[in-house]
Amino acid sequence: MTTTAAHPFRRLKIIPFWITTIGLLCACALSVISWMNLCSQACAAGHSYRIFGLTFESVGLTLLPTILVMHLLSRFYPWMLQLTGWTLCATLGAEVMFIYLQKYKIGSWCPVCLSIAASLLLATLPYFYGYIKKFKQSLEHPERGQIMFNIYRGLTGIGFFVVGFLVAFGGVGKYNKLQAAENSIKDSIAFGNTSSPIEVYVFTDWACPACRKLEPTLEQVMPKIMAKARVTFVDDPVHPETMNYTPFNVSFMIHNKANYLTLRHALTALSEDTKEPTEEQVAALAAKAGQQYRQLNYSDVALANKFFAHLVTTLDVEGTPTVVVVNKNTQQGKKLPGSSKITEANILNAIKALSKE
Repeated sequence: MTTTAAHPFRRLKIIPFWITTIGLLCACALSVISWMNLCSQACAAGHSYRIFGLTFESVGLTLLPTILVMHLLSRFYPWMLQLTGWTLCATLGAEVMFIYLQKYKIGSWCPVCLSIAASLLLATLPYFYGYIKKFKQSLEHPERGQIMFNIYRGLTGIGFFVVGFLVAFGGVGKYNKLQAAENSIKDSIAFGNTSSPIEVYVFTDWACPACRKLEPTLEQVMPKIMAKARVTFVDDPVHPETMNYTPFNVSFMIHNKANYLTLRHALTALSEDTKEPTEEQVAALAAKAGQQYRQLNYSDVALANKFFAHLVTTLDVEGTPTVVVVNKNTQQGKKLPGSSKITEANILNAIKALSKE
């Protein structure tokens, strides 16, 4: 009789467990659909948003399976039951923020995203039902300690819900593809200690006689400078023909970093012979240095030119050659205009002085 009576009880207890399991499995499957871009056109606008720089799909494919595993393990480790419930509350709070985003920012509903939210709500309902049931039982059999404990659990769940909402609210932003591409170009043409707060910008013009005379000095001192700072070589087109060299120069900066100074020296020599270099000429000088020239997309060259123009304006560069040393944390800088001031000692002293500020 005891076994027979216990069986329906275990059966009733397992139903909520499987409801949550099904809800989480559906949420995981729907996240895969979203990640594979199998959703409708209404989802397209949502894909232009990120949370802390990450796509919603990547966050979902990391978080939701983790919650599912925690939930499954709660059958064997009861302490994980509460942890799973709190995590679901926080996730549900974030989903409320995402629904708000669709309604008031995007202006269209994504069926897949709404289905994920519904699946998570389904997964959370058994936990909510279990809490209400226990809270009702504590009221029917008043025990101050048990009542206070249930109130604490309820407030904690609400707290996690609010935290999930606020984290999503603070982390969601529209993804700017152009800005991301610009940032990628900035990073890809940088040399040296790229994590250093000290940034060194070298402004030159490929048709500038003073710049050409300075190149051997730059080639000699740059390894020391790169060990201490982030270095960016900037094409400042004082002479229009410099624009003919920028595509090749940027290509070498991106694809031939280890041999860039050697290729830069060869490109400088070529600029003395012609104002309009050809791809064949550039490929030949690269091959002579044991390197391969790779043509860049026009969009990459345009982004590099835009970045160079921005630096010329922002750092108030009036001529070439010029070296500007900046501490990006303090926004303090030192400018070295003209080849007479661009020496190893002056650059290293500027780096040292700005490092202390």
